Amino acid sequence: MNKVILYTIFSFFCGVGIHSLWSFNRPLFAPAIISLVFFCLCIFFGPRKIFVFSWIFFGLGLGFLRFALSLDVQQAHLLDVFVEQKETLVLTARISSEPLRSPEGRLSFFVETEAFVVNTELVSARTKIAIRTYTPLEYNFGDRIRIVGKVESPEPFVTDSGRIFNYPAYLWKEGIYYIMSPDEITYIDSYKPSLRSRLYSVKSHLIENIYAKLPESYAGLLSGVLFGQEQSLNKEHEDLFRRVGLSHIVVLSGYNIAILIIILNSFFSFLPLKIRSLLLLSGIFIFTILVGAGPTVVRAALMGVIMVLGKLFALPYNAGRALLVAGFCMVILHPQVLIFDLSFQFSFLASLGVLYIAPLIESYFLYIPKTLALRESVLMSVSAQISVTPLLAYTMGNFSLLAPLVNMLVLWSIPFLMLSGFFLSLVTFFSEVLSIIFVAPSFLLSGYIFRVSQMFDRISFTNLVIPQFHWSILLLLYTLLISLFLYNIEKNKNKV
Repeated sequence: MNKVILYTIFSFFCGVGIHSLWSFNRPLFAPAIISLVFFCLCIFFGPRKIFVFSWIFFGLGLGFLRFALSLDVQQAHLLDVFVEQKETLVLTARISSEPLRSPEGRLSFFVETEAFVVNTELVSARTKIAIRTYTPLEYNFGDRIRIVGKVESPEPFVTDSGRIFNYPAYLWKEGIYYIMSPDEITYIDSYKPSLRSRLYSVKSHLIENIYAKLPESYAGLLSGVLFGQEQSLNKEHEDLFRRVGLSHIVVLSGYNIAILIIILNSFFSFLPLKIRSLLLLSGIFIFTILVGAGPTVVRAALMGVIMVLGKLFALPYNAGRALLVAGFCMVILHPQVLIFDLSFQFSFLASLGVLYIAPLIESYFLYIPKTLALRESVLMSVSAQISVTPLLAYTMGNFSLLAPLVNMLVLWSIPFLMLSGFFLSLVTFFSEVLSIIFVAPSFLLSGYIFRVSQMFDRISFTNLVIPQFHWSILLLLYTLLISLFLYNIEKNKNKV
């Protein structure tokens, strides 16, 4: 039964992936092809395999159906005529994401439109737009606003490494079909405060406390590490971390969730298991919403929830299965992430590397001391790096040969930076004097990370820029990686 479920989930992923990349203009085309393949397989493999193939094709069909149901053609083309005519629109909309301001002063957020004015008449219309503006005014999640400006369709653009970034697909996975740089924004009113808006407000105040106590660059790093705050670093520091392989530390991941669970479990260790589990689940839920519920965090949060529930009901925890279930739940809820969300892909590949590659290469790192979790840090970094390197080279075109070493020197400091930063942001509400206690460790740890990054960035020959290559080569690289992985597993079994 486990194999049947596994085949069904994988075939579901394949169905979502195929429908994501290729649209079938004729609705009966896909079922006809599936039926033909099913018939041929039954002839070649016999009736004994029909049951397994039935589940595989059921999963494939389910994937097709789920992705098809996620498409909203009306929203995707609602404002196309205004884009073509380059007409100025007057819209009323609700802010549907946390507004984020970059170090350069640009304010970014998503809105869900309610209505727009056509020939002095108010017409009800619902679609989603990405707003980019340099207004000095501040807005909050849930605010209703009036927007005046020209709406545009997003276009792909060329990155610094020469790669073409599919900006429309990046926005499409969030249900965003248009972009806008408004000429005018006017506040109308606010909706009744929700849990999400209150959490965003709390986070905003915590981040303000950090910026009040630390230099801007250090505060940006800490808010990124602690809350996954997007655009917290300026372009110079973003490029620095990308070159040395540390971009992931300012993007919340499973590592941050694991640290959160360890900290909460330690704080509440004196409580009974049921109460402690409830507090852990509540903490994971609140933290996930607080930091924006991105794909990477959601994946890690789901795995954390599965682990906590497993302990609560005395069930064995298998990290590989938990990862697969988490991925299945995410794709069911939001099928676009499978193909169009790089953070989702990098997160899962890195997790697979840590789970399945790390045990195979652990013997090569026995010489590294366990002090400050150095061995664990370098082992996690190398195994994750192995699994994500082909995709990293294909999508980004940048690769640092010293990234594992840089991660080994930096990752041990992240839990301490998160703890000192959290208490710094929290204690500042109650006492300016007590907050000074946490300023020094936050300052020193942030400075240490920057200095390590700058030191290794000077070794320029280790930063490789890889030319664009065909997707078939990417497929070949992962085929070789999986083959090598399976070979090592068989080899270790034979030794036993």
